[in-house]
Amino acid sequence: MKTPKFLLVSILCIMLLIHNTKISSCQISAEIHVGIGYTGVDIQEWTYGASDWGQMMGQIYVQAFPIRFGGIVVGAEFGFQHYLWYVDDTYGYEHNVDAFNLMGIVRSQFNENFFAELGFGAYFFGEFTDPGFSAILGYIININEKLAIPLKFRTGVVFDKDTNLYPVGISAGLAYTF
Repeated sequence: MKTPKFLLVSILCIMLLIHNTKISSCQISAEIHVGIGYTGVDIQEWTYGASDWGQMMGQIYVQAFPIRFGGIVVGAEFGFQHYLWYVDDTYGYEHNVDAFNLMGIVRSQFNENFFAELGFGAYFFGEFTDPGFSAILGYIININEKLAIPLKFRTGVVFDKDTNLYPVGISAGLAYTF
């Protein structure tokens, strides 16, 4: 799938916003997460008629937030998701539907513990790339000034030409502020 124009325009707009905004000095934070969930999908459209499948989702991802202005923090995410598996009835073997993702993330902190994130980027499957976004609500448990445990409820959409994927899940992680 070709890279959609709106993905390129969105990345350009974020870059211009960051470039033209007075950025306050901030501490860089990095997070690593693992999570589980469920992938909503029209399984018959995705698999072209599989008779056996599972839609449990697993994910691992890292995030870094180097830019802060006002109550907004901007960063990036790199991750891996296992969305579902199915048995190909034609050839009789199992397929795993997995993807790596790379996305820009914008976080808004409501108070010391609650936050929301929006992410937009690309999902790299074996032979194709799809655009997608994530919406996240989270809660941070502070251990000390440097370490915290972020807990997240995450949902989103991966826009595929055949049928969309709708992953929903929870994750827990470890955050470190430099």
